Formats: sequence, C-alpha cells, structure tokens
Amino acid sequence: MVEIIRTLFFFPVLQVTLLLPAFLYAGMILWFRKGWKELPVFEDPQGMLPKEKVSVIVACHNEEHNLPELIRTLRQQSYPASLTEILLVDDYSTDRTREIIKQAAKVNPNIKAIQNCGRGKKEALLTAIEVCTSPWIFTTDADARPDHDWIVLLMAYQKKTGAGFVAGPVKTFPQKGLFARFGELEFYSLMGTGMGSAGTGHPLYCNGANTAYKKELLFSASDPFRQEIQSGDDVFLLHTIKRHHPEAIHFLKSKKATVTIMDKPGPRTFLKQRIRWASKSPAYSDRDTLLTAAIVFLLNLAIVFSAVAGFFQPAWWFWMFTFYIIKSIPDFLILQSITSFYNRRKLLWLFPIAQILYPFYITATALAGIGSYPFRGKVWDN
Repeated sequence: MVEIIRTLFFFPVLQVTLLLPAFLYAGMILWFRKGWKELPVFEDPQGMLPKEKVSVIVACHNEEHNLPELIRTLRQQSYPASLTEILLVDDYSTDRTREIIKQAAKVNPNIKAIQNCGRGKKEALLTAIEVCTSPWIFTTDADARPDHDWIVLLMAYQKKTGAGFVAGPVKTFPQKGLFARFGELEFYSLMGTGMGSAGTGHPLYCNGANTAYKKELLFSASDPFRQEIQSGDDVFLLHTIKRHHPEAIHFLKSKKATVTIMDKPGPRTFLKQRIRWASKSPAYSDRDTLLTAAIVFLLNLAIVFSAVAGFFQPAWWFWMFTFYIIKSIPDFLILQSITSFYNRRKLLWLFPIAQILYPFYITATALAGIGSYPFRGKVWDN
C-alpha cells in the first residue's frame, strides 16, 4: 500500500499538470497589475458645481462607539449639505446606537433616523433605499471614515465618465501587532484584485464602504443583493450590474476619495470572516469571479498537496518550492504597486512569511466555507 502511495505521489504527469494553475495564476495576477496601473488617477474635481442630490446610506448594528465620529465626518463633507441626505438605519441594535441616531436626526435636518423593516444589512439598505429621495445612492460602513472630498470626487468622476456605478478605494487604519499587519497586507491584496480586475474590464470585487450608484440601476434585477445570502451585498450588487449594465461600472483611483475602515482584529474574528467570505462562493454566478476563485484555490491546494506529499516522496518538495516561486513573483509585484499607492510599502517585510502561510490558511478556510452556506443569518450544512 505504501508503495502504491509513493508511486502516485511521484507520478510525473500529476506534477506537470499542477503547473497549469500555477502559470494561469501568475498570468492572471500580472494582468490585474497591468489593469491597476492603467486605471487613471483622479484627484481634481476641476471646479465641479454640485447640482444633484445624493443619499448616503449607513446600516448600523451595535455601533455606538463608531457612530459619533462617522456622523461628524459625514457632516463635514465638502459636498453641499443642502444636497446631501444621510440615512442612518438601525438594525435592531442592543446598545445605544438607536438613541445616537435619533439624537443626530434631531439636531441635523439632513439626517434621517430609520428603523430596519427586516433583519440584516441587506434589508437595512433596501429599507433606506425605499424612502430615499435622491437619484444617487452612496454607501459606507458605520466604522468607516470617508475623506473630506469623498462625495465631491465621486460625483465629479461620475460627471466626467458618465458612470452609473462608481467604486472607490478603501484602506484600513494601521494597527499594532503582527497579526493585524498580516491582515492589513492581505486586505491590500484584495483591493489590488478588485481595482486591478476593474482596470482590465472584468471587475470581480468592490467594497461597500465606498460605492455610489444610480438608484435606477438597483432595479435592473429583481433581487440585486441576493437577499437569501447573509452577506455580500456589495459584491452581489456589482455582479448584478455587471450582468445587466457592464458599461456603467467604473472604479475610481483616488487617494482623496479613499474611505478608511477598522479591520476586524483578532485571529478568531478574522478566520470567521474569511470562512464567511468563502461560504458565498457557491452562490456566485459571475464567470470571471468563479474562474478566478478556482485558479487561486487550485494553486494553493497544489502547494499544500506538495508539502504533504513530500513526506512520502521528497521530490515533491522541489515542486512545492517551484509553485511558491511562480506564485510569489507576481504577488510581490502587485502588492508593491498597491502598497505604494496607499503609502504602506513598509508592510512588504511581512511578505515572505505571509507567502509561506497563505496557501495553508486559504485552503483551510475555503474547505471550511464550502461546507456551509450563510442564508439569512443561519448556517445550513451543505
């Protein structure tokens, strides 16, 4: 039996076959890097005269510590307050979130306090969308901090390009601790994939902390947020618009239009979040996203497989290092570009360690996520 296993693990055809996802991955990441570099930088609204009314929607659940600062940031936007409607939706919070929202609405005429008619973030967004009075919807998170010219820049970019859906850059607050910095580096990798894929004309991902879209586009499909799935309102909406109106999608590359968020600290919360992300994969119907996810998973699985197989046949460790090298070169190049844009190149010292750990972490979270679907706050076994 041991001889059979050793023969299988040394089988040359299998080794060469596993090179396919490695080279596909390298080509794909270099393509995303090219797309990122080709996205034009837009920093100057060039004397834009605001005319259109916008609605900023924020879904809030137990955000009493974050809301005061968010409200202050939104009130200080350079876009005219008379053209800005802020809708704060309480999603059945158990802390002082509801009271903070009501108090803010009392003293600020352009802030509206809304109670979620359903449950969860997607229902909260739809509740606000039904009562908003603007043709343009902006979304951000309760723990986010938009830059001063956020709305002005997104609207100026829309006027220049005629976009119907604009996604902007998101970054995380720098945090102390090795694990937090690993998470920050991975976050920028995700941003690179989202912005870079958009630059190629095949957008895969956006972050709901920095999006703006025409209200009319929301109703191009009967269920744009895929309400039966617990999370992923931003990505499912992007895919819906991509399917019906791909020409409407634009990504804004601008430091001044960046939204900064609080990343989720701690290994437990981090892993739960990544497993939740992975669990949405079976619900995706976008071919670009499915193909990308398959290539990423297969390469990382090949590295893990080679590492284990090496204990039976040491020749597999040569292939493991080969896969690592093929993966690491394009990964470093795109991260170098992204972290330079965000002025966080000092995170790159973590890159070698992250590269070693990443295949094992991504394979484990992907397999854990595939075992469950997050339907409306419940986890159903697959």
